[in-house]
Amino acid sequence: MKESGPVIVAAALIMFSVFFAFVFQEDVMIKSMGMALAFGVLFDAFVVRMMLIPALTKLFGKGSWYLPAWLNRIIPRVDIEGHALEKYKTVESQESEAKDSKETYDTTFKVYPQGATNVSKHQDVHGQDDARSIVLDDKTMALYQEVKQQTTNPLFLYDALMDYQNKHQLNSKQQATNIEQLNKILKNSINC
Repeated sequence: MKESGPVIVAAALIMFSVFFAFVFQEDVMIKSMGMALAFGVLFDAFVVRMMLIPALTKLFGKGSWYLPAWLNRIIPRVDIEGHALEKYKTVESQESEAKDSKETYDTTFKVYPQGATNVSKHQDVHGQDDARSIVLDDKTMALYQEVKQQTTNPLFLYDALMDYQNKHQLNSKQQATNIEQLNKILKNSINC
């Protein structure tokens, strides 16, 4: 009641003032309806909702919330939170959730120079080939080796790529312009 009391009072006063405004009309029927509605709203808000209902709820205790079994069978069950769906979970979905939550991913990769014959492929947990090998040309391989020797950060390649992406990321207007230019070049080459 502490939280809803001010809301009930505010709503009642607003409705009272609107209905009481009907008193200033010339038609007697509208005046009487306005008076009846205005004081009816005040009676409902202050006597019924703020005194009578809380007193009866306290008096009857848990009986205030009693629902007869015949009525409980008729009323549809509404599960807003979705807890009733838990009983429909299959064993397979529970196992996959457990597996997904504990599964680790191999993020390692190997770097090979161009033309290397010992390029190997990793196999993932399901035994399928998963290519995590990077083949680099000679210049890039030399640069990679030089940077690798100068740093202790195992994620230096990732960090470098992220820096590159942040510095060279095109905004949407530049991308649209580049796409338009590319389309023009393609049209010209097709038409020739």
